[in-house]
Amino acid sequence: QGVSLLYIDNPLIHKGLDSNAIFLQKSLMATRKYLTNPIFQRKEIVEGIKLFRIFQRVKKYHLQTLVLRIFVLFRTNMQKNLYSADPLLSIFDFYRLGYLCLLDKIESGRVK
Repeated sequence: QGVSLLYIDNPLIHKGLDSNAIFLQKSLMATRKYLTNPIFQRKEIVEGIKLFRIFQRVKKYHLQTLVLRIFVLFRTNMQKNLYSADPLLSIFDFYRLGYLCLLDKIESGRVK
């Protein structure tokens, strides 16, 4: 269609600037913004961010308690994986989802 492409050979190299624990902490701080900053709850933002999209579905189908129970039960094991040399992205995603469910319950005053 007459579009020219410019390929830039620019590989991403992680030089270990942050430990896994620090990276997880920073990721959880960013996740918290979904609940504390209304701009992140706008429809176009939610649709563009997988974590927020899934969280909305979890809320819609009333699955927060289930996700939260799994999160609390396996939190230590998930952290061990995330702090390891070969962490799984799926565990990272679920960890953030569980954390978001926990924060939402705390914010809404539903934590016992």
